[in-house]
Amino acid sequence: GGDSQPWSFTARASSHFAIDGVHYIAVAASDVDPESLDGVCVIYRFDETTHAFALVHTTSRDAGASSVTHFRVKGNLPGVPDQDYLAVGNTYRSGVLSGAVNIYLHAAESGLFVFDRKLNLMEDEVFPTLYPSDLRHFQIGSVQFLAVAHFWDGTTQFVSSYVYKWNPGMVRDTLTGLRVPIGFEPWQRIPTSGAISVEYLSTETSAGNVLAFANYQANEVDVLRFDEARNMFISMQTIRARYCFDLELFFMPGEGLFMAIAKRQSRQPANVWDFGAYDQTSEILSWNSTSNSFDLYQELGEAFMSVVDGDATAEETQDFCHPRCVPGDNGMSFPIPYLRGTSGFTAFSSEGEHYLAIAQSICEATDKGEECLIGSQPKSAVLQWNKITKQFGELLSIIDVDSVDLYGHPVHEADQLYHQFAMRISAGRALSWEYISINNVKYLLVCSASKGAIMYSWEFSRVSGLNGGVDVVTDAQDAFVYTVSAIDASVSRFARDFVYNHLGNVLSTCWDTCFRFVNAVSEYRENNQQLQLGLRGARSMRLQSGPSCANGIACQLVVHGSLPRDELLCGHFPPTSAHPDATVGMNAHCQQIHFDLSTLWTDNPGLFEVEPTIDLQGTLSFVVAPYEIGSAYIEARLVDSDAAMSRFLTVNVLPVNVAPFFEAFDIIANDRGPLEVQELVFALNVSAGQNEQHQTIQWEFSYDNPHLIAGAP
Repeated sequence: GGDSQPWSFTARASSHFAIDGVHYIAVAASDVDPESLDGVCVIYRFDETTHAFALVHTTSRDAGASSVTHFRVKGNLPGVPDQDYLAVGNTYRSGVLSGAVNIYLHAAESGLFVFDRKLNLMEDEVFPTLYPSDLRHFQIGSVQFLAVAHFWDGTTQFVSSYVYKWNPGMVRDTLTGLRVPIGFEPWQRIPTSGAISVEYLSTETSAGNVLAFANYQANEVDVLRFDEARNMFISMQTIRARYCFDLELFFMPGEGLFMAIAKRQSRQPANVWDFGAYDQTSEILSWNSTSNSFDLYQELGEAFMSVVDGDATAEETQDFCHPRCVPGDNGMSFPIPYLRGTSGFTAFSSEGEHYLAIAQSICEATDKGEECLIGSQPKSAVLQWNKITKQFGELLSIIDVDSVDLYGHPVHEADQLYHQFAMRISAGRALSWEYISINNVKYLLVCSASKGAIMYSWEFSRVSGLNGGVDVVTDAQDAFVYTVSAIDASVSRFARDFVYNHLGNVLSTCWDTCFRFVNAVSEYRENNQQLQLGLRGARSMRLQSGPSCANGIACQLVVHGSLPRDELLCGHFPPTSAHPDATVGMNAHCQQIHFDLSTLWTDNPGLFEVEPTIDLQGTLSFVVAPYEIGSAYIEARLVDSDAAMSRFLTVNVLPVNVAPFFEAFDIIANDRGPLEVQELVFALNVSAGQNEQHQTIQWEFSYDNPHLIAGAP
């Protein structure tokens, strides 16, 4: 949206969704000041050409937009298409523009979201206006719900929150004359006090369907579960949580159900420079199926450090760390204990790893932009689940998916404990994060009350070009090291340097400098021609000119080598030696190669009728045993005369719907009285089919003599 709008730097919440394969982001953008009337809900659409989001339009009824969520309603009649909606919550107080949850319908013709309706309050509601702070859409079975956390009514925070239920019944619109769904109706009132966040998660645990509200005024989290017998949410647990600002429910396969509670501060600040008030221990709780409650699992306390945002001046940096201004190893940053001002949690998974993005900000919840010391905001943290310690910690330098690809096994325990990196991101007055994946490209979107909505690429540079290294050289100053690889056909460049994390501290592995990967080159063009020359068969390398490749000084690396003659494949006529002392016609050495395949693991030993093989063209062949399903993890070794290389692959055989089976017998029966029922066995070994245990089967009959049988069998 650029930087020229009143709402450009005031993002508070976001919702990513897709309609017919097109990706959108809706951003609730307004100043946190409850009297501000400059906000909007902004809708962006992803452009496949530029690979960026572009502004589509803004809404006109959301001056206090503070929350937004997308939901889809399936057409309830034949031929009626699905409908996409946005729900936008507004937190403000004004005589004309009162707090509301506005519903917008996506118009397929224009591609815009048009106003549909405003959600009603319950008929017996004593407060004429309730100001929503957070929204959460969810579905139980085929029924859709919308949970709305109400923060206040303009004077008090002792107000209830709502759960709305979708009514698919149709009514005629008085303006257009068209039949439209009744939509969300107030369904259940939830007692809350200054509810600032609401979360829902459907689980397979004993917790069932969980709904939780963070009550900022009451300093507690109310946890409810859906009771099917009573068809309502009932209280399950109340958790004390001083100044709770946000919560996140998430499930990690193999680890369990968790709740993260953002405890933003420990007390009210004495003045605008009293940043220590925002140093508070947030908590992660885990579900205990024995006690049927959430129990404390991990504290995010003073062991986790914070640093000031990257835009801070030298004076603001000193204000931020006062009175504990101890410089980091780089001499420029001043990390302080605690994740200062933890304002929001977002759990997400990427490439088999689990992460926790933490939005951090200071200033009181309703302090307008000019009243908040923008330059003294903390950076926001991203933590990673450590599979060895079973806790969240700093990021790991290598993950299982890369380790399996490189070495054929997950990360060793020692490496998980050793290689860690503290990631902190400059996001200003951050309020929330959202993880987004588009065409397998991953992003983190932050909503910041001082910087607006910002997207970061969730991608990490990886060290490459070291497979099959044959030579290493260094420049005269030992500032850079170069390696050449015959297998990866690459020249890789490393800088000898201290490596600092985002807190400004040297990594524990680099006290005497590290080799920091700079880049890898795998091909080049000679004299700017189209001919591409690779580096396969490299044997050696030397630095030909220039004392150093640092500081812009030119240098030239010369790589020598070609495919050695003794590495040629044997054919019908073996290669002839080119050695000057060789006898004419003497055959040179050549290599016979073949693939060896071995199954390292399978959940079905009888999966293959003919075991997998690979021919020299790289074609994998196998025959699956009839009606068998499962997975096999296979090591493929390419072997020559004196060496071998391994790669790993997984074969997944998926089930298909095979025909059911039974054995039938002819039936011989005596004639009996009218309407007398006869029960005779005509089928044995009835089965839905191999690996079809979850199928539902039924009988259908047809017969050519309708007068013979009084009623269908």
